[in-house]
Amino acid sequence: KRPPRRKPWGWVPAVAAAAAALVLWLNFPSLTGQTNIVNAMAEAFRKVEAYHGVLEIAVTSADGETAQQGKWDVWADKDGRYYVKGLDGAQRDLVTANDGKTKWQIQPDAKEVHLFPAVPDAYRVQFEIGREIEEAQAALSTRVVGEETVAGRSATVLEVTPDGGLPYRIWVDAETKLPLRKQTAMTHALQYTFTYTHIEFADAIPESLLSYELPEGYREIAANPEQIVLDAGEAEAIAGFPPQLPESLSSGYVLDRIAVIPEQSRVKAYYVSESRSGEIVVTQGPASGEFAPDASAVIGHTGGLPVEVLASVDGDVSASSVRRRQG
Repeated sequence: KRPPRRKPWGWVPAVAAAAAALVLWLNFPSLTGQTNIVNAMAEAFRKVEAYHGVLEIAVTSADGETAQQGKWDVWADKDGRYYVKGLDGAQRDLVTANDGKTKWQIQPDAKEVHLFPAVPDAYRVQFEIGREIEEAQAALSTRVVGEETVAGRSATVLEVTPDGGLPYRIWVDAETKLPLRKQTAMTHALQYTFTYTHIEFADAIPESLLSYELPEGYREIAANPEQIVLDAGEAEAIAGFPPQLPESLSSGYVLDRIAVIPEQSRVKAYYVSESRSGEIVVTQGPASGEFAPDASAVIGHTGGLPVEVLASVDGDVSASSVRRRQG
């Protein structure tokens, strides 16, 4: 009897399995190292009660031009309380704070203080360390893409791919194991970079910063308060829809600020003339039912959707309004 004939190439599956095991072994150290970085961030932050830093914000356009957007003095703690004050830029001296019971924003240009519920709070610190670590832990993937220096400190550059979002990068301080910088993905032709140029840790936020008191000469706004935000992205986080800002307005008018009325999910973009003698307010809100313009409005279109142009906003005859229905 002849021995059974062996199938040709019977050794191929075994070799393929061995190769796959080798690839897995070679990749395992790098995967473990990246996981360890995220775990090290979480472990380091567990030891932090509060932190104080100077946060600089830069914006880069699609053609590569970068401009300073602002500088903030930031205090935050693990209980979700915070105090943020503009140090430079368009929002200089603007204060946003939340003591866990009340949230308020001091708007020096208008001499007003707007009061909000402490929770829910969609808008907090633009680059909040604890939240960044949580998002890295929940991400689909993280990978080390380099080593760089941030504010004179050695840092590991980590690319984070969130579930359902575009990859972005964070810079993790080699000494403290905490994020120092974040660079968002390029969206709507803009990319933001948040950098803590100085950071220190403390037992608590000074109580004087979280003790609300109406400044002398200011007006308190509790009904339909408006919260000034950095950009359209922050407005979307609060209002729940992406606002569409006009590409251009009347000659001589520039964007002055963006505000959100959280109770109404409305976004307001304020445009002022060069002499600041004229103002145009673009108001947007989610659609509910058929578009029914005001009887005194002039009807136009922007972005393929109808808009109404009014002679006044909330009874202020010195301002004009363009209201666009989202839907």
